[in-house]
Amino acid sequence: MAACAGVPLRAHVVPDPARLVYAALLDSLIPGAATDTLLVQDSTAVFRLPGSNALASWRMRFDSLPAELPPLLDAASRKRLPSAALAIPRPMRTLSLAALREIFAGGPGEGWRVFYERFPRQRRYIGLSPVVFSDDGQSALLYFEMHCGSLCGEGDAVWLRRSKEGRWSVRKVLMFWVS
Repeated sequence: MAACAGVPLRAHVVPDPARLVYAALLDSLIPGAATDTLLVQDSTAVFRLPGSNALASWRMRFDSLPAELPPLLDAASRKRLPSAALAIPRPMRTLSLAALREIFAGGPGEGWRVFYERFPRQRRYIGLSPVVFSDDGQSALLYFEMHCGSLCGEGDAVWLRRSKEGRWSVRKVLMFWVS
């Protein structure tokens, strides 16, 4: 760092846009996520575009979502990546597929008992896809899964918009599945 009259200059750090999107998502959909360590699947969640019949209905519910985003998300999430490579702005611990299979080997009821025993401070684990951005950089789309019990969980496509001030916020959530 250079100094001027004995005062160090600070480098201006530009935040990763995906990091800001994940922060807005977590602040909105998981209350308390800012202060707790997240339990995250060790590889990214996979989003698939709905079939042509469902796609028209899906597009109507996402009204003014930039048209390029759903196919971009589909392409970006086809190959699973290590979740540790995502710009998740919270402390996190990853959970492997092998560990999940072991935990839930006795079925969902017994599995959640084992899960809560093994992770007593956790009430859920999540999966996240990579974030994709619209051409103008004002919209983002990602896929989010939350697993929280035998009859508790969901998978959602989440559309976020950036305000004039540069803050990201959830514009719409479209549920794909619920348990």
